[in-house]
Amino acid sequence: MFPNDETPSAEKFLRVLTEIRDQLSETDLTILRTQYSRPGRTVSSQDVRDFLEYGGIGASNLAYGHLGKKFGKRLGFSVNDRPPNRPGWWRAIATSDKVGDHFTWTLRPEFATALERGGIVDTETDGMIDAPDVDLPQSFVGFAVEGRKLLVQHLRRERNRALVAAKKASAKSLACEVCGFDSSKYYGIDYCEAHHRTSLSTSDDQVVTTLDHLALVCANCHRIIHSEYPALSIEKVRSLIRDHGKDTRVEGV
Repeated sequence: MFPNDETPSAEKFLRVLTEIRDQLSETDLTILRTQYSRPGRTVSSQDVRDFLEYGGIGASNLAYGHLGKKFGKRLGFSVNDRPPNRPGWWRAIATSDKVGDHFTWTLRPEFATALERGGIVDTETDGMIDAPDVDLPQSFVGFAVEGRKLLVQHLRRERNRALVAAKKASAKSLACEVCGFDSSKYYGIDYCEAHHRTSLSTSDDQVVTTLDHLALVCANCHRIIHSEYPALSIEKVRSLIRDHGKDTRVEGV
C-alpha cells in the first residue's frame, strides 16, 4: 500500500499500465488524453462533464474515480483513511483541490511519465509545455514561490494523430532526423516525436499535411527547433550540432 504522500515511481505506474491496458475503456482514454493536453495537466469535474457530454458532475466524478480505482487496486493504494462511500480512488493517479463535490484533478508527474512511455498520450500535446511561467522578480535571490493556480484559456492547433502514426509506421527507423539519436538503442523503447517542417502556427487557416511534411525528431532536438519563433529549420539545428558539438547522426540520416 502507499499513502497519498508516497507516490509510486513511473516504472511502477508503467508496469500496471501495461497489465491493464486492455481494460481501459474509450472513456478512460479520453479522460487521460484530454487531461494530459490541458494546461498543467489539470481538469475539473466540469471539464470532464463537458468533454464527455455528461448531464452533471456526479457522473464525471464517478468516471474519474473508477479510472483511478483501476490503477489504485493494482498498485495497492490504501483507501482505509476515507469513508467507504467516498474512497477517493482518484488519489492513486492525481492530486486534487476539492470544494464540495467539485474537484480539480492534476495528473501525478510519475503517472504522466508512464502514460508517455506507454504510448497512451502524445507528448506534443503536453499541457505542461503550455503552462505559463511566472516571471521572477528583479530582486531574485535564489528562490521563488511556485504553485500559484492560474486559469489559462488558449487556442490549440488541431493535429491529426493518425497522420503522425502513419509517418512513424512508414519510417525505416525512428532515429532522430536531426542528430541521429535512437531511443531503442539507449532505452530499449521506440520513441520519437513528429515535427511539422512548416509550422502550423504560421498559417491563418487549415492546411493539408502529407507524410513528407513531417520529420521524426528526438525530444531534445524538437525543443531546440522550437526554442525560437519562427521555429528553427532542421538544417539549422544540424548545423548547430556540427558547429558546436559532436555530429551524432547515423548513416543515412
